[in-house]
Amino acid sequence: MECNESFDNAVELHKHIIKQHLEQSSSCHWLKCARTLKDKTQAIRHMRTHFAGKIKKQLPSKKSFIVPKMPVDDSEVSGIPLTSALLLRNLARHKQHHIFYLPYESELTLLAIQRPKVSKYILMVLNELKSS
Repeated sequence: MECNESFDNAVELHKHIIKQHLEQSSSCHWLKCARTLKDKTQAIRHMRTHFAGKIKKQLPSKKSFIVPKMPVDDSEVSGIPLTSALLLRNLARHKQHHIFYLPYESELTLLAIQRPKVSKYILMVLNELKSS
């Protein structure tokens, strides 16, 4: 029985042998081994002689959710950033302008988080959008 499959690790190889080769065979063909096998359990036990270490059952790894550190600009707000924030706030007070803000709602939220000194003005804009 010839098999040309290749695997990156012993665990994947072990799984392949059990699924594809042990069901159909009553003898071991690993590297010209000719041992006769009575059943699948004996075949699995015999496979350990061909693998250097024990094959441990792989448990799914716990993936942790990591929030990357968000850059925060805590500098004083003046000039163009302050004027822009005040202008946005004043325009948001009129409902006919809300359609222009809605596509940028998530960006405004992120900006409020990143720029704490201007967040009160941006939060006023977002509050106006929610009240429409």
